Amino acid sequence: MTDTHPLIRAATRRFLVTTLAVAAVIGIVYAVARNTSLTHHFSPAIPWLLLFFVVSSNFVYFLQIKSTQSRTAAFVNVALLSTGFKLLLFLVIIVVYSLINRSDAVNFIFAFLILYFIFTPLEVISLRRTQHKLKGK
Repeated sequence: MTDTHPLIRAATRRFLVTTLAVAAVIGIVYAVARNTSLTHHFSPAIPWLLLFFVVSSNFVYFLQIKSTQSRTAAFVNVALLSTGFKLLLFLVIIVVYSLINRSDAVNFIFAFLILYFIFTPLEVISLRRTQHKLKGK
């Protein structure tokens, strides 16, 4: 990251801290909920899903924010490719896990979708804020 704009480095660090904080809050809620009578509604894969979403969100965020330094066409290509690859990877993970662990499939898919709807807007909002700051608006 030596040739990376200082604002991009700061935004990447800030996004990492934010996603880790969100994952920690969700992890605490999950730990508390697992100790209630509702434990059968929670997939045991949730801690792994949290780790997966933190890593994948930060990786895609960095790729997209780094591509903002290039021309607009490069950003569009990176955004479309990374989003498409991410969605395909998500689909493969859901299908494979559901086929392997049929008894936990519904809980897993439900948890996956909740995490997706938490981390994706976080990624998009952070990306837009950083783009506006880079453009000086």
